Amino acid sequence: MRAPLPAPEPRGPDALEPPPFEQLPVALSWRCDFACRHCCISATPEATADEMTAAELSEWLPAVARQFRLVCFTGGEPTLAWDRLLAGIRACTAVGVPATMVSHGKWLDGDGANERMDLLAGAGLTFLTLSYDEYHDPFWPKARLLDAVGRAAAHGFSVWVKLVRGTRFSEGWADEFRAAGAVWAGVQDLYEVGRARLVKLRGTRVEPLSSCPSLASPMLAPNGDLFACCNAETLRATHLLGNAREHPIAELLARRRTNPLLTAEMALGPGGLAEILGLKDGSDNLCRLCAEIMRSPARVARLREALGRSDLRRQIVGRNLLFACQEYDVPALPLRRKEG
Repeated sequence: MRAPLPAPEPRGPDALEPPPFEQLPVALSWRCDFACRHCCISATPEATADEMTAAELSEWLPAVARQFRLVCFTGGEPTLAWDRLLAGIRACTAVGVPATMVSHGKWLDGDGANERMDLLAGAGLTFLTLSYDEYHDPFWPKARLLDAVGRAAAHGFSVWVKLVRGTRFSEGWADEFRAAGAVWAGVQDLYEVGRARLVKLRGTRVEPLSSCPSLASPMLAPNGDLFACCNAETLRATHLLGNAREHPIAELLARRRTNPLLTAEMALGPGGLAEILGLKDGSDNLCRLCAEIMRSPARVARLREALGRSDLRRQIVGRNLLFACQEYDVPALPLRRKEG
């Protein structure tokens, strides 16, 4: 028997309604053949979990994929779960929703690379995202990934490259990957969660009343848990929306949209929540500040009480209207190039 979910919040003129979802990250496994020290989910080659099946993905994704701009298969390393990866891509293709994947790209090297690319293209994958930063270097050097980018581009994929800013980061890396064939190369700051909490870097500067775009992309974990964002696995008390094996995933997403605490965090960001709480010396990293607030039951209770104020609720409604109009520095979703 499925456990009951809480009743939805009553609707009203100042109801907290967040903007539409952006993308659905689907973590196929926490397993990865790398063990990078900056990994925000602490993926390792030995990681095991109660992983979702290909049949579950084929059932879950068609029911909700159209609520998202795209579905992004990730992990761990998604290519270590080929049957699930292909099943998920096919499920998205069947309902006309673009699918991508985030990978380290090592599978693009050596025997079988062309066959693997053919399988992905046959399932309907139109583009892929490859990751590079100094923390990947011990496992897969930049020169090898540059070759892999060129190989995937030559095969007909549109390739995006995601870079993480570290101590040795160079702005010139983006130019190198574009020259190799990537259509886009972007940079993000380190998420200080998971193993990355041990990496001492200054992250994204927290500004009061600055929205948190990560909460527009709830994440489906390998065991079917649905979290409010891709960095929220350690915040189960506030950011776990439920499990797709126990409740229809569409119902979990609907409940997400009526969660006033998460809607407020999306609109105001962790910095805005800290301001409501009167925290003057908060963290300078978005994820770390979020964790500092949400892991405190007393702070969460104070926030829930504050969200009962009509003036604050109207402010959040207005911020969400601005949030929904934000543009992201990414290209249009590409179609696979036709041969010839």
